[in-house]
Amino acid sequence: MKVISIIGFSNSGKTSLITQLVELLTNQGYRVGVVKHSDKKVDLDKEGKDSWRIFKAGYDVAVLSPVKFAYRARRELSLIEILRYFEDYDYVFVEGFKSDIRNGIAVVRSHEELDELLKQIDQSRLAGIYFRDEMGVEVDGFRVFNDVNDLFEFIIHEL
Repeated sequence: MKVISIIGFSNSGKTSLITQLVELLTNQGYRVGVVKHSDKKVDLDKEGKDSWRIFKAGYDVAVLSPVKFAYRARRELSLIEILRYFEDYDYVFVEGFKSDIRNGIAVVRSHEELDELLKQIDQSRLAGIYFRDEMGVEVDGFRVFNDVNDLFEFIIHEL
């Protein structure tokens, strides 16, 4: 399994980029998963349902059906714990988890945004930078991408 972190600020285009890359990879026959980290409240359950009642009573709960799986825990799981669910995947994109970057691709709209992001992360964990809006940009020490197909080729052949 190859894990690729996609990091950037809110509305930088991370999810759009991941969606495009997942489509390209799955079209080539790869099995691809996505893990999204959020610092906002996420609620995947409905009040009154059995799983909601079990969680409300103080217990972790997993719900499994033929087409879906959900797990609610009372603590934040580490990235390593979550990646266990994806062991048989070829690629897993991780959106967020800035404190645990793996083969990181920074998604930014400008040099100013990149400068601010680089202050917040371990730069040695970055494999490249994807500039969403600026073309022909160079950044010392980093591979820079403007085209999703070029980034796709980099992921397949060099990561």
